[in-house]
Amino acid sequence: MLVLHIGPHKTATTYIQNNLFRGRRDLARRGWLYPEIGAGGLPGHHDLAHNDARYIEDGTEQAAALNAVAKKAREKGQNIIFSAEGFCRWSPAQFDAFARVMETDMIDLVHVMRDPFDLFYSHWGEEVKQGHSSSLPDRFAEHFNDPLASRRLNPMVDLARLSRQDNLRLHAVPYEVLRARKIDIYTHIGTEVLGLPDLEVSNIKAKNVSFPIEMTEFLRAVTLLHGDGARRLPDGSAMRLRFTRMLRHEDRKKITTLMKTAGRPARRKIRIPANPSYMRRLTKTLMRGMEGCWTIPFEEDELFPMPEEKTFIHYDTYLMMKTPEIVQAAQGFLDRMTVSEL
Repeated sequence: MLVLHIGPHKTATTYIQNNLFRGRRDLARRGWLYPEIGAGGLPGHHDLAHNDARYIEDGTEQAAALNAVAKKAREKGQNIIFSAEGFCRWSPAQFDAFARVMETDMIDLVHVMRDPFDLFYSHWGEEVKQGHSSSLPDRFAEHFNDPLASRRLNPMVDLARLSRQDNLRLHAVPYEVLRARKIDIYTHIGTEVLGLPDLEVSNIKAKNVSFPIEMTEFLRAVTLLHGDGARRLPDGSAMRLRFTRMLRHEDRKKITTLMKTAGRPARRKIRIPANPSYMRRLTKTLMRGMEGCWTIPFEEDELFPMPEEKTFIHYDTYLMMKTPEIVQAAQGFLDRMTVSEL
């Protein structure tokens, strides 16, 4: 059996990958290999997912090494599991090429379904960390103009193509259902997909560092200054790493206070009404599209329950960048980052 946990981002992927990585010896004893190849020293196989040509094209050194891993696992009677969020953007042709390298007729794909509004907000925050400067309303306008056509909001845009592929078997994990029922997502995947009940769970639920909205918007102000208003910085993730390395505890407190006080006129809310029609349409689309693929039975209204209004905080770009205290602080932080590189 060959399993790819394909994410997407912000669906407990880091938690799952850390448990797979830390539990790889226990997995091996129970017949599952979590390979080192394609991971680049990280818990997830991000190098494989994002640099797939090196691994799945004929004749490359990495493809040969990957094929050797598959053959050795078969000799030992082992199944194999890989995990990376980047797999969710692979095309059917990429999965076909990967299957050829691994010499298998079937790949099991594990996809986690999370509330698209919460997922969208988290994605936007992650985009800012990666050097994007678009405001939350701008991103909302791009995707919510036609939500069912958005890959960000409607997983079936990608999954519909994959579900028609004979050598792919989909396993849909309902994130909100598991959370409401207090079911650990790692042990659930272990039981329902890998056939391994009672998987040992790491005591430390490692996850990506989450910025409060004040820190996210301050970083966006730094990005706007650094890129002179560019939509995205070419070195965005590198800049974010420099930013977080320099960010001291006292910096966090000062920035949060600054944004809440001087930035108060720029503070805005996006309100989503309870049970919006879009969510009802999306739920029906997913229930039909993933019929027979869900890893746990549940009622339709459990998939994305929205009994109450949702509120998302953001800062108006124009007003934020017209606030002298914020611009001065952001420029000062940018100057510190520049000096540290010299």
